[in-house]
Amino acid sequence: MKVFTCFILLYWAIINVKGDDCDCKLNVGRQQSFYGSLSQRLESEEKLLDSLEKRYKRLQDENALKLQRLSSSKSTAEGLADTVHKLSDTCPEGYIRCLESGECIHALWGCDGVIDCLDGSDEDPFTCIMPWQPGIRSQCIIPAGQTCFPGGGAVHLLGEVNRVVGSKWLPQIVRLEGVLQYFYNETGIQKSGTMKTVSTYFTASGKLDLKWNNDDYDFKGKADVAYFMGSSRSYAHIYNGVGYDNLCGGCYFQPANA
Repeated sequence: MKVFTCFILLYWAIINVKGDDCDCKLNVGRQQSFYGSLSQRLESEEKLLDSLEKRYKRLQDENALKLQRLSSSKSTAEGLADTVHKLSDTCPEGYIRCLESGECIHALWGCDGVIDCLDGSDEDPFTCIMPWQPGIRSQCIIPAGQTCFPGGGAVHLLGEVNRVVGSKWLPQIVRLEGVLQYFYNETGIQKSGTMKTVSTYFTASGKLDLKWNNDDYDFKGKADVAYFMGSSRSYAHIYNGVGYDNLCGGCYFQPANA
């Protein structure tokens, strides 16, 4: 009886072991099938991405000239608008021209919150663009022949606005504070320095009164800032000394921010 019982137990043990073996093999097969399917899907998606990339590159190459023209159309239109404004402004010094109705009003009447032009253009957002804010950088090259710095060669100016101060009673005027770096060559030696800058900007007219100085130099400037600084160049006249009698140079300046 004991021997028979032992045979029965051994039989069930063998059956259980074989059953477990079969389950393991089945699970492994399922896993291999799953990973194989996943690999095929990834390969298919990779081929699709390659195809889309090639199509995009082909379209980009075929339309390169059109894209280039479109990218420059905005700046071209803005530059032409600036030119029209300058040519059409026949008002006396200190006055601005109403864009549509054509009358002249005092520059301080523009962008002051009160409509003075018949067409309302003196308070139009287009007229009252405020291009300055802390961190704005601008640069220009004073051409050779200048008398502002020693040597008479070209001078590179790089300015940065650190602070913009508004006026409580005259919202159309702001004060700009910052620094100006200068770089020039004198008898083969590269020289550079920094000046403190304080400027007054008149929003409606785009006039900018400049003052730069340090222990070695004392400059003043008058600039006409374009409506669209990024698309049009603005010009500054630079004067040496206390007044505005000694014009020592001038330059076109534009934004230097990357």
